[in-house]
Amino acid sequence: MAPTSYWAHSAPNSRAGSDSRADWQLLSVHLEAVARMAHTLALAARPLDESFANLASISGLLHDLGKYSDCFQTMLRTGQGRCQHAIHGAMLAYFGVKGTVRRPGLNTVMAAIAGHHAGLADWSDYQKKLNEKHYQCEGEEILARASNDCQELGRIVSKLDSQQDAYPGATKAKLDLFIRMIFSCLVDADRLNSAGRDLLKNELCADERLQTLLKHMAELQNKSPEGRVKQMRAQVLENCLSAASAQHRLFSLSVPTGGGKTLAAMAFALRRAALYPQRFRRVIVVIPYLSIIEQNAKVYSEVFGQDALLEHHSGSIQKLVRKQVENDEDHYVPGSDQDNIEEKKFQQTGLRLETENWDAPFIVTTSVRFFESLFSNRPADLRRVHNIARSIVILDEVQTL
Repeated sequence: MAPTSYWAHSAPNSRAGSDSRADWQLLSVHLEAVARMAHTLALAARPLDESFANLASISGLLHDLGKYSDCFQTMLRTGQGRCQHAIHGAMLAYFGVKGTVRRPGLNTVMAAIAGHHAGLADWSDYQKKLNEKHYQCEGEEILARASNDCQELGRIVSKLDSQQDAYPGATKAKLDLFIRMIFSCLVDADRLNSAGRDLLKNELCADERLQTLLKHMAELQNKSPEGRVKQMRAQVLENCLSAASAQHRLFSLSVPTGGGKTLAAMAFALRRAALYPQRFRRVIVVIPYLSIIEQNAKVYSEVFGQDALLEHHSGSIQKLVRKQVENDEDHYVPGSDQDNIEEKKFQQTGLRLETENWDAPFIVTTSVRFFESLFSNRPADLRRVHNIARSIVILDEVQTL
């Protein structure tokens, strides 16, 4: 008798009730791949924190544990019904294999798994779900299947009760951020693997891009008329380059309009990233107004090229056009160049897949988008948090906060 296969996803074009399993993804393959990628993302965010990376890996192995249920596998085959599948892995992280709450339990992993589809919730919501008898009864059978089917998961489960959660006794603020970081690594790894995508790993190449920027600024200086403004722009640049080696964590740059702070601030960031490559891997420019964003993004694009820059804001969305579809009067699709020749001036970078997780060397975004990425509870927003780590963040027009 052939062994039972457990599936994580059906193929996008598969039909309900079809016996074909072409392009379906095995659940064991998905769990192990997400665990590996979550571990990679965690180490990229915190290179020396193996404990954090280990917890991210555990969250990857356990996040879809509930898909081993009969309910979920039937739903995949028939396309009918709904099945909760996040709570089972969360319960295992919280209660442990022996079924009693450990002190400390893997609370950070539990929260990340429980919310990886619905979003982070209040602690009281977790307590209610974790104590539902139906899922507790289902858990033992699911765990036995999973341990037999996924070798790596079985190995981790056998050692789960000895695992330590991160930062026992941490302040609420640190615990909150730690959960968001694990959640971010898990969600990004899950989404990337489900979509069949890998990490782009575009390097900042800070020193090389700094030389490109300084060459560009020198050309601008040569074209500028002699006078006090030219002297002050040169002084601003010199001060920014000098400050880049300082040990401070926060810096302030106060320069009046026309003083060259847009490029000088970027020169500071690149010099600092070149001096401390282990600490910094990305530059994020946060601007409150769309008009300033588009102006600054144009300047940066002229220096580094459009492909190096990722704009993520409401002005970077492709215009939609109405398309005639039967029984759907309000059907819209992205317009082509032929449909909207005038829309060539729209930024197309907002359509790039990197906007989902900010996997790019330069990010230009709005204040709202940036702070939503830090403080939201939605998976789509928090997915970017791990890529904010080890970034130099330039808050332009910071007085508007």
